[in-house]
Amino acid sequence: MFFGTISPLAEPQEVNSEPVKSPKQIITEIAISKGIPVSDMLFLVEHEGGYDQESCVQSNIYKNGKRENSWGAFQINLDWHPDITKEQACDIEWAANWAADRILEGKIGIWTSVWNKNREM
Repeated sequence: MFFGTISPLAEPQEVNSEPVKSPKQIITEIAISKGIPVSDMLFLVEHEGGYDQESCVQSNIYKNGKRENSWGAFQINLDWHPDITKEQACDIEWAANWAADRILEGKIGIWTSVWNKNREM
């Protein structure tokens, strides 16, 4: 038995029919659009912050007893880049575009995972 009142139906809402893209898809599309090897971009994410979009990953590296202030999939260091916010570093699309631009500027060496890869070769 129903004792409540029936409210008029809400106006139909337009539904976004575009599928949600995974972080890997977003990064791949950005790399291709900027002419960067997809493998370079994916290497950075896989060896820096990972693909987890649910939480904004902070670096687990400590220097002088202080946890490094690096955030997101690309581990953007906010001390070295004070013009970038934590929210931007954690936004996969924004961060992937930023990282791609650094790579195009020849600055791929700002990521320590690249240093470690070069040492292993």
